[in-house]
Amino acid sequence: MAMQKTPLILDFDQCLFDHGREDFLYGLSTAYADAVAETNALPFAHEDIYQKVSHAFQTQGMQAFTYDDFLFKEYGLDPKALYVRAFEIFLKKHVTEDDIKHMQAQGAHYVPLLSNADLDIAIVSNSPQGYVSKILEVMGIKHLISDERIIGLDTANMNLKENSDAGFQMALSRLHITNPQAAYYADDRVEDLTTAFNAGLQTIHITKTAQAHPCICHTSDTLTDWMHFMRHYTCLNKALTF
Repeated sequence: MAMQKTPLILDFDQCLFDHGREDFLYGLSTAYADAVAETNALPFAHEDIYQKVSHAFQTQGMQAFTYDDFLFKEYGLDPKALYVRAFEIFLKKHVTEDDIKHMQAQGAHYVPLLSNADLDIAIVSNSPQGYVSKILEVMGIKHLISDERIIGLDTANMNLKENSDAGFQMALSRLHITNPQAAYYADDRVEDLTTAFNAGLQTIHITKTAQAHPCICHTSDTLTDWMHFMRHYTCLNKALTF
């Protein structure tokens, strides 16, 4: 009789993929402004576009990518296409050789954990699917997670995790899970964990600071620590169904 795997859904940025430097995504505002400028749809100079985009990020955060943002509403630009294009430009222009070395070192560390036959893994990210897939490729672990199991913000129809469980529902479906309580979701953001918890998943807060919150089922200093624990636990409890 085949042993049931433990479904583990992972956040990507600062969870599975540790940026390695605090300013890793700082170039995204410039890349996003470049993506907007490419459309030739706005009657502004590039510097003005950059200032508007930077202001949108500072005041709205990830909400700046949604349909309510002034860039999309006023000028009819496609938020999904701009979002995907911005990350493409970002990867091409703003990722350094040191970043690549950092990604590769992380990937080598994750290979034995992601290869664990007892875990069934998917990713739900507020980044685009293509961005996640490309970084996994650089990390050398893309072969361990298929594109079907990578749910990006574009895949989830631009529904941010803090606002919608659309991405989680897609991940559960692609993992063929009908009971959400059988699955774990790991993230560093309580806002996203809250959505997953309300959707019925068990939640793992990846944080070095213990934080009591009704939506947090488990805490761990790092994702690696948690995956080591899960691997050890499932090896000792082969008959256990999570």
